[in-house]
Amino acid sequence: DNMYTVLAGITTAAGFKTTVSTVEILGKVWSQVPKGLRPWVGIFPRSTKYQYLPANRVRGVFRIAIIAHVAPGTMAAKRESLNDLEDDIFAALNADTTRNLNAISTTIVETETDEGDPESEGSMVIEVDVAYLRTTGST
Repeated sequence: DNMYTVLAGITTAAGFKTTVSTVEILGKVWSQVPKGLRPWVGIFPRSTKYQYLPANRVRGVFRIAIIAHVAPGTMAAKRESLNDLEDDIFAALNADTTRNLNAISTTIVETETDEGDPESEGSMVIEVDVAYLRTTGST
């Protein structure tokens, strides 16, 4: 929920380079996102890895893919839009890496874009790890 709220807050009025039109907790390919909904950002939960610690504690690292699609245009326009949106997502996620005190850390670990392809669609995937602690008996 925190990540959704943070990403939905990416607007030029808030000092970002981009205004995100739509954020969904869903993964979609470029062709599934109507032009009027772009720039579109999807939050796609992936896997969690666990490390068991003393005193019934567990450290989890939750991998999340953030998928983004920008509006069509020239290769240069898509490249600029992708780079601006990547900068904005990076800044937004790093403003509070504890996800409102629910996590130990938020780390952006990888970004992949199609910006080098002359026939690119204007898409990127940003891999994010959110680390947190829990106990073995809590829900």
